[in-house]
Order: sequence, then C-alpha cells, then structure tokens
Amino acid sequence: MAIRFSLLLLPLALGGLAIAPPAAQARRDRHADMPPLERIEQHQACPGCDLRYFDLRGMDLSGINLEDANFYGANLTGANLDGATLTNANFGYANLSGASLIGANLHRASFLDAVLAGADLSGANLQRTYLGYADLRSANLSGANLSGANLWSVRTEGLRTCGAILPNGISLRSTCAAEADPDAPLETDGSRGPNDLAPIDKPAQKARPSTHPPS
Repeated sequence: MAIRFSLLLLPLALGGLAIAPPAAQARRDRHADMPPLERIEQHQACPGCDLRYFDLRGMDLSGINLEDANFYGANLTGANLDGATLTNANFGYANLSGASLIGANLHRASFLDAVLAGADLSGANLQRTYLGYADLRSANLSGANLSGANLWSVRTEGLRTCGAILPNGISLRSTCAAEADPDAPLETDGSRGPNDLAPIDKPAQKARPSTHPPS
C-alpha cells in the first residue's frame, strides 16, 4: 500500500517540477532588470539587450553572448567583438568602422545601411545575414561564410575576400594572390571577385529604418 501511495504522488511531484521555472531562466529574468552594460561587465552575456544608440566605441565585447541584441544606430567604432555570439542581432544604421568581429557568429544578423568600413570580419559566420546598403569599403571578409547572405547594393571598394564563401556557396579564391601581392597577376579559376557578390531576395526599394531586430 505504501508503494502504491508513493507512485500516486510521483506524477504530482513531477508536475510541480515542470511548473517551476528552470534555474537558468530564473537567473536570466533576474538579470533583465540590470542595465545592459552592467550585465555585460558582470555576466559576460546580454542576450536580447536594448543597446540602441549606445556609445560603445573601443569597447571589448569579445566572446560575449549578445544574441538578439539591438544595436540600432549604435557607435561601435573600433570595438572588439571577436568570437562574440551575435545571432539575429540588429546593427541597422550602426557605425562599426574599424571594428573587429573575427570569428563572430553573425548568423541572420541585420546590417541594414551599417558602416563597416575597415572592419575585420575574417572567419565570421555571416550565413543568411542581411547587409543591404552596408558600407564594406576596405573591410576584411577573408574566410568568412556568406552563404545565403543578402549583399544588395553594398560598397565594396578595397574589400578583401580571400577564401570567403559567397552567398551561392562558392568559395572565393581568385582574389587571394592579388590581396597578398597587388602586383601579382589575377587568377582565373572561375570564381568571382568582390564586385560579383550576388545578393538574394532583391528588395523592390530601400527598406525603411527600423528600431526592432529582424524576425
């Protein structure tokens, strides 16, 4: 009888555990009341943080979890975002001139009309990233994965693309020799140059500014 009674109580106990919030979620909810920069400093993570128009010039954000964060209009000039998790982040109209995003995970991030001039995105994951109207002059995309990315009407003067994977999945190697040695003859292996970065989903007109992260 004691065993049967214990078995009857087991579903109730399990139900109670299911209702209780997970510890990780409870910690996240508690930290949500903290200012974004304090969360970043203390916990090295700020997923979903609202950083619109923040002045983050030169800040070290390397390796930090900033997925779904909103950097709309923020100033990230010279910031260090190496290895950061930035999936679904919104960098619309942000200034990332000279920023370092080496090896960063930018899957499905949005850089609508963002300034990335001189930024280092080598080895970054840019799959399905939206870069429409972005300024990529003298940026470094060497070894970056741009599979499925949208690069409609980007500025590419001086862009380095050695070993980058194009939106159509082709690995770009034709620029490697020229980037290493400007006097070297241009390779003709059938791959395309930075001016041929093909977009997907061509927009009918320039998208209007948005203060919300892309869905």
